[in-house]
Amino acid sequence: MDEGPEFTVEAALNAHVARVEEPRPPDGKWHPSSLYGCSRKAVYELRGVPVSNPPDDRARRVFRVGHMFHDFAQDAVERAIGSLVAKAYREIPIAIPSLSVIGHADGLVQYRTGEWELLEYKSISTMGLKYAKELPKPDHLGQVQTYMLALREDGAPRIDIPPLGDALTRARVAYIGKEDMAISEHIVPWTPEGDQAVRDTVAGVEAYRDTEPALPPRLEPDKGKRNWLCGYCSFATRCWDQDEDNREAL
Repeated sequence: MDEGPEFTVEAALNAHVARVEEPRPPDGKWHPSSLYGCSRKAVYELRGVPVSNPPDDRARRVFRVGHMFHDFAQDAVERAIGSLVAKAYREIPIAIPSLSVIGHADGLVQYRTGEWELLEYKSISTMGLKYAKELPKPDHLGQVQTYMLALREDGAPRIDIPPLGDALTRARVAYIGKEDMAISEHIVPWTPEGDQAVRDTVAGVEAYRDTEPALPPRLEPDKGKRNWLCGYCSFATRCWDQDEDNREAL
């Protein structure tokens, strides 16, 4: 009698990840989580190009663990309301209509002083944290600058947060070591230059919105080889084997 496939914890985990995943369909918007890694990838996502290198089961499990760390941190911050913190929010929907940008910030707190601070959590391997050359990482810096611009100018109407203006003065990027729970926190002050950097970044990719098949150039090579980020990209084969480099700017 055929009893079917053998039960494994790995198979159960893979099935669970598949159940709880929330794919993001193309929406014609720019998302801060993808704007600052590779412009070419951001354009692929905006256009709804099918991925050529979907993540394997292990990568999907690792990504889900990152979500779990976010939940852990968000729960802790919500329970920190007290003598210092007056209000705490999680998963704040943000939008900058003038730039066609939407996304979700990890956290936002208002202190008893009336000042607001944006929170961003990043799970990271212990070795990655130990040997990081620069923290916050440039793409994470771009993310929080985008969230601050959105909340200062447009607020979060869906959860009744008005434009915060000068009451939002900074962001905090907290790296959480996945193996040993080491914490590394970094304050990013709001600056007009940060706002302009966001606008410049969006303008750079917006130029490709209606110019298909033109694409931004690939990431700069690393010591004569493909940039290391390409090894984790879901469009790597499409980018390198099918589409031209398009080094000429529009």
